[in-house]
Amino acid sequence: MSMIIKYFNSLMEVIEFEEITRIAIKDENLIGKLQKQQKELLKNESNNLVDMSENNFAVMLKVMSTENKLREQTFILLFSKFEVHVQRLLYEIYKKEPRILKTKNKKMEYECIINYRDYNSILEHIIRKEISEYDYSPYKNKREYFNKLLDTNFDWCFKKEGFLIEEINEKRNKLLHTDETIDLTEKFLYRSFSYLLWVGMQLFTITNDKFNIENKINDRTLKTIEFLIEAYYHISSLK
Repeated sequence: MSMIIKYFNSLMEVIEFEEITRIAIKDENLIGKLQKQQKELLKNESNNLVDMSENNFAVMLKVMSTENKLREQTFILLFSKFEVHVQRLLYEIYKKEPRILKTKNKKMEYECIINYRDYNSILEHIIRKEISEYDYSPYKNKREYFNKLLDTNFDWCFKKEGFLIEEINEKRNKLLHTDETIDLTEKFLYRSFSYLLWVGMQLFTITNDKFNIENKINDRTLKTIEFLIEAYYHISSLK
């Protein structure tokens, strides 16, 4: 399966789960049915109910609703999928054209060479180390990194959103590493989804055009993804 299709599917699975769960949270009848079904499923051989307490899915739905956990976790997961997609692009580039790594002017310790011994293992170590270093860079530096690597001037700016990746990254870091209250609206969630899907598609297309990491992608596939990006971006304007 194409990398862009995998990326598209991974984001769609996240956002669709959010949509379905959000509906379930607001439906008390559905929550009641879930509770009943769970009790039936969790009966043990002696026909006694297993202690469900905090493991109850319906309870979890209510918790996510009252604490906005559903939206926060969806947002974090969307960004995580984007970052994994970008890492895979870098990995495919360096596996296909390892000579590019020679331009980095970096040295390798003797110990690493001895530990890995064969060329493929050493190359794998170098690629993963390079990607790890990339991950710790600010997003402006990441944009420059890709532009230099792909010999392009892609600005990562979508419609009126501008360089939204910085705001997305800032909110994600605060959610993960601080106790600060984050204003994460449903509107921003859908804006982020549209933006991350669009940037991920553009990076894949530019990468594939330059390095031919995959066979030519069906234009209809890309147009379908573009249509859904526009559709979800429109939805965000209605929130």
